[in-house]
Amino acid sequence: MPVAAKVNAAHPVSPEVKLAGERLMALLAGDAKAIESLRAQSESRMTLRSLSCSKNMIVGRFESVEAVKRLSLDATCFQEQDAELLKFYGIRIIGVLLSKPPLRALEPAGPITPLPRGKLSHINTGAMARDAGVGVLFDGSNQGVVVKVPGATPIAQLPQVGSVSQPGTSVSPNGRVVVLNPMGQGPVFFEAETGHRIWSLGSRGGPRLLAWLPEVAGFVIAGVDGNAMLADGLNGSFEPHPLSIKNSSFAAHIPGSPARLLMGTAREFVLAEHVRSEQGIRASALKQYVIATGPGVTSGNPVPMRTGQLVVYASMRDIGWLDLDSGASGTWRSSPRFGIPFAKLDESRIMFDSSDPGGMSLNPWSFDITNETVAPIDLGGQRGLIVDIGDRVGFLRRGNDAWFGDQVTTGEAQPLDKAVAEFELKRQLARLQMLSDQSSGTSADLARSAAGNSSVGGAPLPPMPGLANVAADAEVHMVGVYEGARAQGPSSGHPKRDVRILARATGRPIVLALAAYEPVNWIVVNNGARISAVLLSGYHPSTVTGIGDVPVLRIGSAYAYSAGSPEYSRLRQVVTQYTGTREIRSFQGSYSGAEFSVGGR
Repeated sequence: MPVAAKVNAAHPVSPEVKLAGERLMALLAGDAKAIESLRAQSESRMTLRSLSCSKNMIVGRFESVEAVKRLSLDATCFQEQDAELLKFYGIRIIGVLLSKPPLRALEPAGPITPLPRGKLSHINTGAMARDAGVGVLFDGSNQGVVVKVPGATPIAQLPQVGSVSQPGTSVSPNGRVVVLNPMGQGPVFFEAETGHRIWSLGSRGGPRLLAWLPEVAGFVIAGVDGNAMLADGLNGSFEPHPLSIKNSSFAAHIPGSPARLLMGTAREFVLAEHVRSEQGIRASALKQYVIATGPGVTSGNPVPMRTGQLVVYASMRDIGWLDLDSGASGTWRSSPRFGIPFAKLDESRIMFDSSDPGGMSLNPWSFDITNETVAPIDLGGQRGLIVDIGDRVGFLRRGNDAWFGDQVTTGEAQPLDKAVAEFELKRQLARLQMLSDQSSGTSADLARSAAGNSSVGGAPLPPMPGLANVAADAEVHMVGVYEGARAQGPSSGHPKRDVRILARATGRPIVLALAAYEPVNWIVVNNGARISAVLLSGYHPSTVTGIGDVPVLRIGSAYAYSAGSPEYSRLRQVVTQYTGTREIRSFQGSYSGAEFSVGGR
């Protein structure tokens, strides 16, 4: 018996490794050449496992397996080698699944329709396959289910892996692999058809999926050390991407053949071509880009438009663009009327939301990037917030219920710049009216206020009236929940629940910004804080107690409970409209909140 075989027999692989190897062999059934190759790769890795963990010991050819068991071999070494085997088998399984046809055929979603919740308490987030009729839906308790779309017929239940974050959650283009990014963990891959766990990267520090490369049976991960990692699903390798820009955190799959990937940082990108060779996946740089003006990409991933001629992206509160042919870049000024995030409707149109001058309601609009025009969209009533679903054309909107679709009816189009200018004018007039109603000053005072509320040369507008008596150095503390933790009365409908805010003393005055989806009774316990104002926001009406005669301003329906979410960006935008340059010192959020502490020296 070979020495390596004796060592491995004495210290066999873990059940997880054995199961992964058997699963991969079953997926390759019927492909004799692939099975032969896998056996050779497995034997090589098992020999490496044995030699690595017995290198300081002499094992004779006539030693028995029982004798090898009695040797003081390093158990930690075998665990590390098993982790490498799990990585190899996991990447290989993902590669095989990526090479298969769509799990369900891609079908048009049609006009917006409700998504049934099934066993979920509600639908909070989701992701859709680009080329298959498959999606994954989650509720606020991190219960996930793989569904057929349209229709949301369940395919498989996903096991809970902790608090799932939206960035990095994705479904492979063919709908066969789901990847989740639990908070504080690395990506976890699942087989969509069965819900079985395939492999977990197991790293901390923020690794996440950047992009799928199904054409070459691979994928790219944003690494913890700033380098993008390229996984090859045919040979099981996991190496730094040869063209990775340091700290690459954004990527877009560009249509066409060979497989092209645009990846990079907020302002620097490389367009890389990927082809398969005998040595594995070979990447070559086609072009490099630098976004010369504006903040660049600030959230989400660039979205290919015009069949890959250019990409559009969220650039703070506006929409940025990068032409992949010429290298030119720019920004369409869409704020403050139109907000982020957006959804792709087709190769020339995206959907974003418009707010009214008072910031009390959101309405969907279509933006034609070719003609630079916007047109209102009729969804048959309020349909919640836009949820990022990945690369699929279409949109998911979520409020108390969730809706999915990819066809819309639009009204009369108008130039984008005209729509934004008219909105700003209406908002300025509304502010002047509020100033007029609240002020007892002279006409000259009102004139000076009007002059101060003008937007000159694209400069930002000053804060909304209502905080005029709040010190300019006041610090803002934001708290957001989906719902409170303790119900008052029956649990049906929309019960108002309590959330306690312990406000501690600070060296500066405090402005509290409190937001919730469900109705909340915010109970403020003041422990020496100088609370100057409370901003109250929520989808359903909420109240606040414990603040005495401190002024309360209702600022609309925005809410958020996760700092990395599109809802947070929208809430922060609304809060900033009122607080101006005052520092937003903190944000705390929880799906079901009970108590938060703010302030403190």
